[in-house]
Amino acid sequence: YTGMIIGEHSRDNDLEVNPLKGKKLTNVRASGTDEAVRLMRDNDITRFLGVPTQSAELMEAAKRMGETLPLLAYLGAGGAKRPAAQVAQLAEAFPKAGIATGWGMTETSPIGTISILPPELAALPYDESMKWRVKQGMPPLGVELKLKNYAGQEMPHDGTTYGRLMIKGPTISGAYFKGEGGDILDHSDHRLVWIGLL
Repeated sequence: YTGMIIGEHSRDNDLEVNPLKGKKLTNVRASGTDEAVRLMRDNDITRFLGVPTQSAELMEAAKRMGETLPLLAYLGAGGAKRPAAQVAQLAEAFPKAGIATGWGMTETSPIGTISILPPELAALPYDESMKWRVKQGMPPLGVELKLKNYAGQEMPHDGTTYGRLMIKGPTISGAYFKGEGGDILDHSDHRLVWIGLL
């Protein structure tokens, strides 16, 4: 029903819902790109996630094999920024697929940000929206990012200021295994973890 939060029940007649039921998951990492195209085609795979080079290899293999993968609805990437030229090439090769990028680390289990354009940006002509399509995106629900200097003061999120990247959320690691790597918590802001420099 409208407004139902999956996993929480407020009424006696609420149904338990598994949002992953009926989904297929395959790992094509070791199979090669031709095999990835065949797996996606033969199993009606609709989403592909990997680093940008994997998306480029998938696109080249599909072209070489004469496959269009018409059910492909989403191409996500992380690990590195997706170049604007690649976004345009993927959009041409897979016109029905949403092209997204994101950022994450082991500490973020694995998603720290994801770029899904809001309707007003998605409605712009493709060339006009490109500057937004190549950005790393926004943190998912429940994840908070801050940029601080070494004195602990918050810094502006203006795209040019450097500082310590801090992140917290329910899926963010609070420490490294066996305490290796030292104390990464910012004790002035509970569960805010220092994960790198920007």
